[in-house]
Amino acid sequence: MDQSFHYDPAEYHEQVVHIAEHVVANDDAIPTITPRVDVETNSYHGSAIHHAERDRLIKLYPRLHL
Repeated sequence: MDQSFHYDPAEYHEQVVHIAEHVVANDDAIPTITPRVDVETNSYHGSAIHHAERDRLIKLYPRLHL
C-alpha cells in the first residue's frame, strides 16, 4: 500500500478559500501588531484574502462594482 503524499489542488484551493473567508469574517484573526494590509501583501494567502473580501463586499453591496 502506497502511503506517499498526494497533492490535490482542488482540496488545497478549498482550504485556502475557507481560511481567507475566516480571516475576512473575523478581522481579529490577524494579529493586531501587524497592519492588515501588510499581512495581505506579504502573506502567501494574500490574494485569496483579497478575493474573499471582495466577495463579501459584493454580497453586502450588490450594486458596488469592484
